[in-house]
Amino acid sequence: VPEVLASVVNAHIPVDATHASIVDRFRALEMCRRGQDDGQITLMIIGFVMIVVLAVGVVANAAKVFVYRRSLASWADGAAIAAAQSVAEDVVYAGETVEVLPISATGARRVVDDYVERNRLADRFEDMRVAVGIDPAAATVTVEFGVRVPLVLSGDAAGVPVSAAATATAPLE
Repeated sequence: VPEVLASVVNAHIPVDATHASIVDRFRALEMCRRGQDDGQITLMIIGFVMIVVLAVGVVANAAKVFVYRRSLASWADGAAIAAAQSVAEDVVYAGETVEVLPISATGARRVVDDYVERNRLADRFEDMRVAVGIDPAAATVTVEFGVRVPLVLSGDAAGVPVSAAATATAPLE
């Protein structure tokens, strides 16, 4: 029906008085409807831009956390290997037969601290925490750090907590 009325309005065909009121109403309806649609595209574009910006921010945050997690895992591996090489000489020279070299707790902690200092990890990772766990035959190093992300949605300025742990042994072969 609106297409028929639009063709009547645009064709300027004479119509009788009853149809004239319908045509007038249709023209008034078209004018009102055109006025209500103004700015709708602008709002939609603003909404889409906000969604895209948030999506890019989330991807950037996830990528940064992923890269830092991989880096921390690599440093934890290196520190654990260094700690596993701290042999508890008193146990080895006591004459006991062992299949895995026993690890000295104090030596492992000293070696890990030296590893962190030598590689300047405290400069690279602000507020980094390193924990060394010693089992008689294995050294576990856990590294924790708060990654500051570009887009903070929750208001947490301390960053996203990231941790990595590595365990190393020194088997005798």
